[in-house]
Amino acid sequence: MRHILVALLSVLVCSFAAKAMAQNCDSTHIPPQSATKIWHCANASDTVVVFVHGLHSSTRSAWLRQPQSTGGQQVYWPNLVLSDANLKQPSIYLASFYTSLQATGYGMDDAADELFAQLKTRTGAQAAVLEKKNIFFVAHSLGGILTRKVLVKYANEFAGKRVGLLLVA
Repeated sequence: MRHILVALLSVLVCSFAAKAMAQNCDSTHIPPQSATKIWHCANASDTVVVFVHGLHSSTRSAWLRQPQSTGGQQVYWPNLVLSDANLKQPSIYLASFYTSLQATGYGMDDAADELFAQLKTRTGAQAAVLEKKNIFFVAHSLGGILTRKVLVKYANEFAGKRVGLLLVA
């Protein structure tokens, strides 16, 4: 599975001609469970990979593979992107949306609006995701449905950008 992911990302992200200009991007760091809506790697690249988790998940649990045995190793998908030289170190953003069993009044439109708000909001001195020229989404399950909803609902905001989408499960 790891080789398939890296191969797909390599073809898609490299086709965006990302600039290798990483700043403070640690390919061994795994954010805490509570981390949401964060830049995992913020750099000057004109390409960003946005990871969007699924229902009842998080930016950590959706993309972290725990070892099956005591000799195994954790694998965090965003770090696969950072550690692969072929991908030329794009920025990486970990998007999030409210997901809870108690979210009965929180619908798809609400979640799509929350996701879009994150994409257009600057974080301190860091540019917003939507300020990047190339935006590549890796989305799991409901995250993929939300991402597609955002791309359709806010199509004008993505005009003139190169957008890629990898849906997982």
